Amino acid sequence: MAKAKENQTKPLTPKQQRFCEEYLIDRNATQAAIRAGYSKRSAFVQGSHLLSNDKIKAEVQTQSQKIAEKCEVTVEDNLKKLLEIASVDVASIFKEDGSLKAVEDIPEDVRRAISGIDVTKEFNRKNLTGYTKKIRFWDKVKALELIGKHLQMFTDVVKTDQVINVIIKKH
Repeated sequence: MAKAKENQTKPLTPKQQRFCEEYLIDRNATQAAIRAGYSKRSAFVQGSHLLSNDKIKAEVQTQSQKIAEKCEVTVEDNLKKLLEIASVDVASIFKEDGSLKAVEDIPEDVRRAISGIDVTKEFNRKNLTGYTKKIRFWDKVKALELIGKHLQMFTDVVKTDQVINVIIKKH
C-alpha cells in the first residue's frame, strides 16, 4: 500500500517522459517504447504496461490537450468539417449547362470536400481539342463513420448494469 502511494507522488522517469513524447507522434505504444529506449524484444508488452500507468495516461492526455490548443483544433470544428464532407452536393460544382464551374466559383465548403483534381489535355494529332477534368471527393462514408464513432453510435462493447450469477457444477 505504501508503495502504491509512493508511485503516485513520484514524477515520471526521463525514460517514461520520453515514451509519452514518442507516443504522441504516432499513437503506437510499441514503436514509442522502442524509440524511448526500451528493448525491442519486450516493447509490445512494455508499451501496453506503460499506457496502463495512470501518471503516463495523465501526461499523454495533458500533452494532447496542449497540442490541440496550440493548433486551435476543437472537436466541434472537426465534426463540422466531417459533416461538410459527408453532406457535399456534387451538383454544386457544375453550371446549369452541365459544364464544370471555375474553382473560384465552387462554394468554399464544397472545395474543402475535394481531395483532388486531375486535368488531362486531349489532342487530335497535334491539335488540342479539349480537357478531361476528374474531381475526387473525400470519402463520405468514412466521414459519416468518424462522426458516428465520436457520437458513440456504433459500439463493439455492450454495456449492461445487470448482474448475472453463474454457477458451475463439477461432476
